[in-house]
Amino acid sequence: MGMIQQKLREDLPYGQVFQGDGTPDARDAGIKFHQHGLYFKADGSLATESPRNADKIALLKSLERNPEEPLPDPQVKSRQYVNPEIVDALRAKTDEEVYNMAMILTTKLAEMNVEDTYEPMVESRDDNIDFISKHTV
Repeated sequence: MGMIQQKLREDLPYGQVFQGDGTPDARDAGIKFHQHGLYFKADGSLATESPRNADKIALLKSLERNPEEPLPDPQVKSRQYVNPEIVDALRAKTDEEVYNMAMILTTKLAEMNVEDTYEPMVESRDDNIDFISKHTV
């Protein structure tokens, strides 16, 4: 279902759904917007339970991936690559130990004039591991 629009795009033309006499049809309960032939709820999410969307969703689910379209890159571009060996080595450490390592690394980076705005915290184990992994070869 990756090909189907999941959220209302407010930067594109869309319309509000109205009923003739103002009484909503039972099938349209919760439906607020219409865009590209799809119906959306008031919060902008796709009305997947709507019978009006059911045919379109079923059609898109039945289609297979276009073989001529390149596969998406699994690595998120905005996120730094994480070294899996470092992550595995840190998995056995406690939160406090990971925090202490992150603090030592912060000090070493400052001594080497490497700028990084990350501030280690004991509660942020995963972020600390990402930070350590990012700066460790």
